[in-house]
Order: sequence, then C-alpha cells, then structure tokens
Amino acid sequence: MTISQGISSQMLYSIIQSGLSKNYNNYANIMAQIASNSKLTSISDDPVATVNVLKTQKGLENVAVYLENISIAQDEITELDDLLDTLNSNIVSSYKPLAVQAANGTYEADALQAMLSELEGGLETIVQLGNTKFNGDYVFAGTNVKTQPFTINKDADGNITSVTYSGTPSDGEYQRYVQTGDGTYEVINAAGDSVFGYYDEATGESEGIIGTMVETINAIKTLIEKPSDAEVSAANDALYALLDRFDENMSEITTVQTKYAAAYNNMDMSKTSLDNTKVNLTSYLSNLKDIDITEAATEMYNAMYAYQASMSLLSQVYQTGTLLNYI
Repeated sequence: MTISQGISSQMLYSIIQSGLSKNYNNYANIMAQIASNSKLTSISDDPVATVNVLKTQKGLENVAVYLENISIAQDEITELDDLLDTLNSNIVSSYKPLAVQAANGTYEADALQAMLSELEGGLETIVQLGNTKFNGDYVFAGTNVKTQPFTINKDADGNITSVTYSGTPSDGEYQRYVQTGDGTYEVINAAGDSVFGYYDEATGESEGIIGTMVETINAIKTLIEKPSDAEVSAANDALYALLDRFDENMSEITTVQTKYAAAYNNMDMSKTSLDNTKVNLTSYLSNLKDIDITEAATEMYNAMYAYQASMSLLSQVYQTGTLLNYI
C-alpha cells in the first residue's frame, strides 16, 4: 500500500489521535475508579447498574430510618414499663396496706391522718407518673401528646372534686404508631384513662387506680371526721370493698405491660429482619460499586501501556510526516 492508494497523512493523524484519546479516557476512567473505589464514576459507565445502586441506597436509607424508629420506640417502652412496675410496687407495698390498716377500725384520728397524708402524696405521685414525658411528649395522652393528660381539681377546703383526663380516651383513636418496615407499623402507647383511670365527684365516675385512691382518701377522711355512726360504718364498708379494687387495678396495669412487652418483642423480630436486609443490601451494593483493586491495577497498567504506545506512535508520525514507515 502507498499514500497514493488513498490514505493521507492527515487521515493517519486522525486515526492515531482517536486511538490516543480513547486510550487516555480508558486510563483516566480506571484511575478515577481506583481513587473513588467505585466502578461507577458517572451514569454513563453503566446506566442499569447506576439505577440499581440508587434503588439499593434508598433501601438502605429506609432500613436506617426503621431501625432508628425501633430504637426510640423500644427506649420509650422500656421507660414506661419501668414506670408501671414502680406503680404496681407502690400499690403492693404502700397504698393497699394503708387501706387495709385504715379499714380494720383500730386506729385513732392521728394515725388515720398520717395514712391520709401518705395516700394523698401517693395520688400526687400517680398523677405525676400519668403526666410522664418522653422526648418532650406526654406519653399517656393518646395522640394529644402536647396536652398534659391528668389534673387534680380541689374545692376551697382542699377536698378532691375530680382528677380529669384530657388525653385521647381509650374508646377513641388514641393509638400512636411507629413504622418498623415497608408497610408495617406497631402501636407503642396506651390511653392514660385505661392505665390510671379518673375520678369525678359530680358524676360519680371513678375508674382505675386514680378512682380507687380518691375513694380511699375520702373514706379515711370520713373516719377521721366521724360525722355519724352510719357514715363511719359506710366508710369502713367502702374501704373493705376498695381492697379488691386495688387488686383489679394492678391486674389492669399488668395487662398494659403485657401489651408493651408484645410490641417490644415484635420490634425485636423486625429489627432482626432489618439487620439481615441491611447486610444483604450492603453486600449487593458492594458488588455493584466496589472495585477489585488487584484487577483494577492490572487494567490500569494495561491502559497506561496502550496510552503510552499511542503517544509514541503519534510522535513518530509527526516526526516523519509520512506513512512510509507504517506501510
């Protein structure tokens, strides 16, 4: 072949320069992959793999959110379970024994007054527990998490007229949910009225440990004041009846704790599943993105040699200005 057969020096320059550019881009791309430890430095490297990477990264982000939700929810449940353990312990060790002592009819006014003061303090403690906050929210207020759920109301003489509940009632939409997976949710709260109850002197409504405590306090006040034999007898009868109420209240509180335990265990299972998903997605993402450094180094050297060969060839063509050395 000769130049006269149709291949000009300019055409040769173009061919060699095109090869040089291709070899350089290949070398630069491999260097970029090594620097970033990723096979994908731009969408054009592999559009399908890039889309899969984005989907996998989104999946990992969702897993992280669900795991954080579970962690916070389990911390809340643990705190509330400890709180309810304390409440039941106080009922067993203090509140019910005081009611038993007051009901046996052998104590004088001073001793009854001491019992009364301790029970009034206990009621204050119960209301404080009902107004517990976690992360700035009232946890026993249903969905009204910014509203204090329980308030003690008294008349001018200091007598309790009511203990009101201002949260979402247990017969309403009180549930707060935490998302623990794609399309899966867990209820993490109980309505305060179902845990602690309430009391209203005007309507005669008396529920839960709050109602039991207020009625016990009122009965002991009657024993201290002794307005009449009949009223004292009625107060004693009320105290005896209230002893069973304390047991019922503890059972109700334990039922709530059982629901908390079930939610906690469900989230444990979700956490295990999410941890496995995280491992699988991370491995898949690594296969899509991460380079084999040994293989990449070999490719880099091959690309470098190809680029250097192209540079050498182009240099020789420029020096000779002819195709004669290459035909």
